[in-house]
Amino acid sequence: MKSNKLPNFGAYLDYALRTTVPKRKGLPNIAGFLAFAGMITGFYFGVDQIFSLIPTILLTVFVGLPLVGSITTWIDSLMKRPRNSIEHEEVRQHGVVTDLFSRAESRKLHKELDPSAAQLLEACAYYWSAVHRSLTGPAWGSDENLGGHYAMLRQQSLQAADQAMLEATLLCAQCVGQPQRKKSEDLKEAFEDLFDLDWEDALDNFRRVAKAESHEYAHQSPNIKQVFYPVRDIAERLKLLAQEVEKVSSEIVHSKVALPGSGAVSSIDLVLKEFQLSRQAEAELEQRLNQGGG
Repeated sequence: MKSNKLPNFGAYLDYALRTTVPKRKGLPNIAGFLAFAGMITGFYFGVDQIFSLIPTILLTVFVGLPLVGSITTWIDSLMKRPRNSIEHEEVRQHGVVTDLFSRAESRKLHKELDPSAAQLLEACAYYWSAVHRSLTGPAWGSDENLGGHYAMLRQQSLQAADQAMLEATLLCAQCVGQPQRKKSEDLKEAFEDLFDLDWEDALDNFRRVAKAESHEYAHQSPNIKQVFYPVRDIAERLKLLAQEVEKVSSEIVHSKVALPGSGAVSSIDLVLKEFQLSRQAEAELEQRLNQGGG
C-alpha cells in the first residue's frame, strides 16, 4: 500500500501490518475443519436417535450448523486470547497499525492525522527506509557471507530501527481524529450565501476555501504537544543510524574490492605450490626406491 500524501509512512504501515501480527494463533485450518466436522457428525447421529430422517436433517441444518459454528468460533477466539501483558501489548500494537493502515488505504489518514505528527512520522519512515535499504542491499549480502560481527550489527540495526519506528507510530496514533474543519462545510456555507444573494460573503468564503492549505482541513490534535519532542528525538536517532549504516556499507564495499591482479596472483601461487609439492613427493619416492634397490 502506497500513500501519495505520506509515501514513506505508507510503505512502513504495509511492512508493520505483516510484522506486528500477534504470536498467539487460533485453531489451525485443518484442526478447525476436523473439530467442526466431528461435532456436526456427533450432533447428527445424536438427533438421529430421537427423530426420523427428515427432522434430523432439518435440525442439523438449521440448529446444528449454527450451534457448532458458534462453538468452533468460540474455541478459536479463546485460543487467540492474550494470556499476559506482553501478548496484550502485541494485540494493541497490531490494532493500532491496522487502524492506521485502514485510514491510509481509504486516503483519509492525511486528514485524520495531525499535520505535525504526519510530518514527524514521514521523516521517521524516510530514515527507517534508508536503514532497511542499506542493510538489505548488495553491500551486506546475506548473514552467511558476513562475518559474525557484521551479521550481529545488521540484526541489531534492523531490530532497533523497527522498534523505534513502531514506537513513533504508537505515540503519534494519539493524534488521530476527525478534522474540526471540513472543506465540504465551508463550501456549503459559501453556496448558502450565494443562494441568499449575499455575494460578498459568498466570494470571501470561496476565496478562503481556494487559498486554504491542506493542513487547515486536517485534524488538529491537543496531544501533539506531548508527543512532538519524543517523536522528533526518534527521528533524529533514526537519521544518525541511517548515516552510520550507510558509512559502514561503504566500508564493507571497499573491503570486498581486491587489488588489480591479486586474485590471479593468488591462483598462480596456489598452482605453483601444488607443482612444488608434487615434485617433492616424486623425489622422495625415487629416493626410497633407490635406497631399496641398493
